[in-house]
Amino acid sequence: MLWGLIYHQPVPISPPYSMLKEFNTCFSFPPEIEAHVQNLTLPPLVPLSEILMLRNMEPGMKKLGSSIIHMSNFAIKYIISVLANLGIRRGAPDLKDMSDTLYNKACRISVIQTFCQISIGGAYELTNVNIRYLPRFITTT
Repeated sequence: MLWGLIYHQPVPISPPYSMLKEFNTCFSFPPEIEAHVQNLTLPPLVPLSEILMLRNMEPGMKKLGSSIIHMSNFAIKYIISVLANLGIRRGAPDLKDMSDTLYNKACRISVIQTFCQISIGGAYELTNVNIRYLPRFITTT
């Protein structure tokens, strides 16, 4: 969902080089990324208006694959805030690069963080997600 794969469409394209370069000037180590995700009181690295993901998504029930999710307005805004806080305008990994680059780690961290938070908020309750395991999942990633 975070990568914009709500509707049937091609695999997301890699971010432009300028976006990757800008991102890499903000972070040097993965712990910096994790600290930014955990502290949403920090000023966002990019304005919320520049986040390209979920712009047209309306709150309510959505079919995602063979499941149904319930996206509240808060959940949509939370995801956008996490992406802005990390400076990720389009939440898709750079599939042309190795998986352990800082940008790809940031994409992975943002997906895990937002999945856990909005799951606890009930977005995935119709998909049989057991939220008892989420705190353990967060600490092991």
